[in-house]
Amino acid sequence: MFADYHVHSEFSWDSRTPMEAQIQAAVRAGVEELCFTEHVDYGARCGEDNCDYSAYKRELERCRAIYGNQIRLKYGIEFGVQTHTIGEYERDFREQSFDFVILSCHQVDNLEFI
Repeated sequence: MFADYHVHSEFSWDSRTPMEAQIQAAVRAGVEELCFTEHVDYGARCGEDNCDYSAYKRELERCRAIYGNQIRLKYGIEFGVQTHTIGEYERDFREQSFDFVILSCHQVDNLEFI
């Protein structure tokens, strides 16, 4: 199976690409399963909004209705974890029904790296 489980769309701070455009590119490339893993980085991205879960899920469901017979689409997230924000991620993990979760470290001692 040809799959990609690390894809960002307009719901991540580091992408402006619409979800549907990512899906269309994946279908053209022969990808069978695509998991969006939008960024959530509590306490790291000053002035940047985190993923809007409601809007993200709505768009994913809309795209599943259109492309579901061509590609399997999964609901994932990439948590940029820091020790002082673990509680926020635990809450989100309990409240959301993610298919896949990436735990990343994008910041240490207020120094950001990507």
